[in-house]
Amino acid sequence: MPEPDEPKGQGRRRIGLTATSPNSRTLFLERRVYQRRRLIDAAKLLPIVGLFLFVVPALILGTPGEENATGTTALRLIYFFFVWACLIATCATIARGLAGADDPGGDKGKADEDQA
Repeated sequence: MPEPDEPKGQGRRRIGLTATSPNSRTLFLERRVYQRRRLIDAAKLLPIVGLFLFVVPALILGTPGEENATGTTALRLIYFFFVWACLIATCATIARGLAGADDPGGDKGKADEDQA
């Protein structure tokens, strides 16, 4: 009979909870589940970070051509394309990490063996 503080049925295995000891009431997420959730959090936060990286420097530096504006148009374009490329690379890295996390325990190898 399961303990009252443990999830019933397949829940414990499905969400990847493990107990530190049989008598412990504290449950921890498995490393794989924790990393996947942090990647999802990073994917949700990436558009906000991108907006911040694009808008704030434009607001601080002002319009090119004004007397108090600092920097040149060329430097600003280099900055914006650099930030754009970094956002694409970060998005690709997060997407690769999330795609790899969908394949639990290497079932891909078993599928290849079944086809042969």
